[in-house]
Amino acid sequence: MDATYHELIAPGSIDSPLKLKIALVFCRYPELRADAQRMHQWLHEIPWALEEALAELADCGLLARSYNEQAEYRLDPHAERTHHLHCLTRQFDDPHQREVIYALIAEADSERRFLKAIQGRQVAVGQFEGYESPAF
Repeated sequence: MDATYHELIAPGSIDSPLKLKIALVFCRYPELRADAQRMHQWLHEIPWALEEALAELADCGLLARSYNEQAEYRLDPHAERTHHLHCLTRQFDDPHQREVIYALIAEADSERRFLKAIQGRQVAVGQFEGYESPAF
């Protein structure tokens, strides 16, 4: 098993089934340039969720982003992790390895949601730290 793709599957990188789908499409079609609406036509996912996932994949360096009327994404062939993405794509073609990948994605997705909940809680607590209750 080629484990070089494991570093891609982590919170803040490929951490959801949708991000995995997007990454696989761009890896299989390396010349593709697409915005959220075009990806919606390919994947039939919710456009706002696609836009968020595309932006996050660009933020972590897996996709390159450019702007015309709206954000357009493409696979960046110069990104240092492109090799890992190609390894992930090859392993995904093996049914046994696909199950391993889905399990890793589920774990990363759960960890991402947990971290997001903690961050949300810290923000909420931080908002009340300077709060003084009124004297009745």
